[in-house]
Amino acid sequence: MLIYRITQRKYSDKLFAAGFAGRWNGEGKKVIYSAESIALAFLENMIRRHGAGFNDQFVIMIIEVPDFLKVSTVYLDQLEPGWRGRSYIQC
Repeated sequence: MLIYRITQRKYSDKLFAAGFAGRWNGEGKKVIYSAESIALAFLENMIRRHGAGFNDQFVIMIIEVPDFLKVSTVYLDQLEPGWRGRSYIQC
């Protein structure tokens, strides 16, 4: 499976997660945000960057995830009540 990540060029030589709090992770939780398409990766970045544009310092990373890794599906009825109102999910 291929997934996509838009990142600053200086971080594009490895998978890097700073551990800053984000939309879906708390402070100290290292998460690498990626998407199933370039368009979705772009949209996620635009939301996080509050509409600020991109320049030549950004690149698209294509990450190959081995097919043997376990994939879990979380269904809406499994989420905690009020999950949409949280700024991030405590993991």
